[in-house]
Amino acid sequence: MTFFRNNAKYFFLFCLYMIWFSFIYPLNINIDEIWSYGFSLNLFNCEIPYLDFNMIVTPLYPLISSLPFYIFGKNIIFFHIGQAFLFCFGSYFLFKILDKKAWIIIIFIFFPVSLFFPGYNILCLYFLFLIIYLEKNNGNDFLIGFIVGLMILTKQSFGLPFLLPLLIYIKDIRKIINRLLGSFIPCFIFLVYLLLTKSLFKFIDLCILGLFDFAGSNGRGFNIYFFLFLILFFITIYIIFKNKKDRVPIYILMSYSLVIPLFDIIHFHYILIPFLVLILIYNIKFNINWFLIFSFSICVFGYNIYITEHSKFIAYPNVINNFNYRYIDYRIPLEVENKIKNKYNDYDFYSMDVNSYFFKIMFNKNTNYLDMINKGNWGYNGHKKFISMINKCRNKKVLFLIDKRLLNGFNSDDQCDREAIKYIINNGKKIDHVYIYDIYILNDN
Repeated sequence: MTFFRNNAKYFFLFCLYMIWFSFIYPLNINIDEIWSYGFSLNLFNCEIPYLDFNMIVTPLYPLISSLPFYIFGKNIIFFHIGQAFLFCFGSYFLFKILDKKAWIIIIFIFFPVSLFFPGYNILCLYFLFLIIYLEKNNGNDFLIGFIVGLMILTKQSFGLPFLLPLLIYIKDIRKIINRLLGSFIPCFIFLVYLLLTKSLFKFIDLCILGLFDFAGSNGRGFNIYFFLFLILFFITIYIIFKNKKDRVPIYILMSYSLVIPLFDIIHFHYILIPFLVLILIYNIKFNINWFLIFSFSICVFGYNIYITEHSKFIAYPNVINNFNYRYIDYRIPLEVENKIKNKYNDYDFYSMDVNSYFFKIMFNKNTNYLDMINKGNWGYNGHKKFISMINKCRNKKVLFLIDKRLLNGFNSDDQCDREAIKYIINNGKKIDHVYIYDIYILNDN
C-alpha cells in the first residue's frame, strides 16, 4: 500500500497523458506525432534509417519508441503507452530535483503550448533532467558520460554541446577519462551499426551536411522568439557567473540549442522549460503574473476542446487502420482510402504534404524518402535529389496527391518543398481528385 501511495502521482501522470492524447489533443494539430510514430514503425519493420527512409537526427528515440510494438502490436495506442512511460520517467527526475515545485514544470509542459507530443526533443529534456539529478547527487562519472552519449544518439546537435559541461571544473584526470569513456561507448556502438548497415555516408549527408540545407530553408531569422531567447541566454550567463564551479547552469545553457534554427513558439517553449528548472533550483524570484499565465493556458486548453468537439467527423474508436484508438478527424483518411482501394489499388502513391506518413501507415505500406518532402530532410543540395527521385517515378504506377492550397499560402509555416510540388504539376498529368487532393502521374507525354 505504501508503494502505491508514494507513486500515486506517477499513476496520475500516466493516465493524464493517455487521456490527453487519446481524447483531447486532436491529431491534426501536430504532425510530429505521426512522423515519430512512423519512424518507430520503420525500425520495427526492419527498415534501415538513412538508407530506406530519411531522418535528420540520430535514431535512439524511434528505437526506444518501437519497443512496445514487439510486445503489443503496432497500433498507435501502444506507441502512446510507451510515451506515457517516458513522460513518467522524465517526471520522476524532475521530482527528485525540485520536489513539489516540479508540478510547476509539468504544468508548463502542458500549457500554454503542449510540449509532450511524441518526439526526440522531449526525450532530450528527460535526459537533461536525469543528468542534472546525477550531477547534483555526485553520480557515477561513467554513467553521467553514458547519458551524454545517449543525448548525442537522440539528437546530435543537442547532445554534442553537452561534452563541454561534462568536463568543465574537473581536475581529476580519472574522472575525465571515465566521463569520456561513458559518452564514447554508445557513439561507438552506433558507428559500428552505421558501418554494418552501410549507411555511414548517408548519415553524414542527412544529419551533418544536410543541416546546412535545413538551417537555410527553415530558419525564422530575427523574430520575437529570437529576442526572447537572448533574454534567457543572458540571464543564464549571469547565473553561471554567480554560481561558479556549478555545472548545472552550463548544462541548462547547452540545452538552449533546441531552439536553433526554428525560432518559433514550440521550440522557444522547449528552452523555457530548462530555464524554469534553473530558476526553481536557485530559488530566483521574478515578478511573474501567474494568474495571466493560468488564464492564457486555460484559453488554449479550451480552444483544443472546442475544435475537437465541434467536428462531426471525429470519433473514438474509429475505423482508420492503426489509428483506431486515437480521437481523430476521419473524414479525409476515409475518402483517400476509398479512392485508392476502389480505383488505384495496384498503384503506389505519395501525398505531397505532411500527411504522407499518415496515409502509408493507414495502408500498412513501408515509407521511403518521398514520404518526407520537408526542405532540409534530404541532405546536402536536397532539392536536386528530391527532383531526381521524383523523375524515377515516370511511366510507373505511382500517384502523387497534391493539395494545391499549399501553393497559395496555405499552412505557410510548414517545411514542405513547394518547388517540388510545382515541378510535379508542371511535368505531370492530373488524372483524378479526392477531397482536397488533385491526383497526378508522371509520364513522357
